[in-house]
Amino acid sequence: MFRGGTVGLNWQIGPLVLGAEADASGTNARVVYSQFVCSPVCIEKWQWLATVRGRAGLAFDNVLVYVTGGGAWSHFEAVIGLLPNGVADVRGWAAGGGVEVALTPNWSVKLEYLRVDVGQPTYFNRTPTSSALIRTSTSCAWA
Repeated sequence: MFRGGTVGLNWQIGPLVLGAEADASGTNARVVYSQFVCSPVCIEKWQWLATVRGRAGLAFDNVLVYVTGGGAWSHFEAVIGLLPNGVADVRGWAAGGGVEVALTPNWSVKLEYLRVDVGQPTYFNRTPTSSALIRTSTSCAWA
C-alpha cells in the first residue's frame, strides 16, 4: 500500500507552461528472498520514495500535456539472516510525462507515467561477531 502526496507550482506564458513538483510516498512493500535466491534468507523492505522534478508542457484550454524530469530518493531496510536491520538510502532519477486537467483555477487531476530509477541498494550491517560494518552491494547478497 502506498500513501503520499504531490505539491507543485506552474507558470503559464501563453500556451507554454513551466513548473516544479515534489512528491513523497510511503509504503510497506517487501520482498522475502528464499534460501535458493539468497543465502542466508533475507527480507527487503521499501519504505519511502520522493522526487523533485521540473516540468514543461503545452496548455490547450484547461488541458495540459507535459513532460517531467528530475531527481529521486528512496530508503530501504533489510534483514539478512540473523543480522540486525541493514539500511540503504539511494538516489537516482525520474522522468515521464502526462496529461493534467484543471478543475478550478487551483485544483487539477492528472494521469502521469513516471519512470524512477534509484539503482541497487547497498546495505550496511553489523557482523555477528563484532560491531564492524559489512557492506552488501546487491539486494540481500553478500559482497
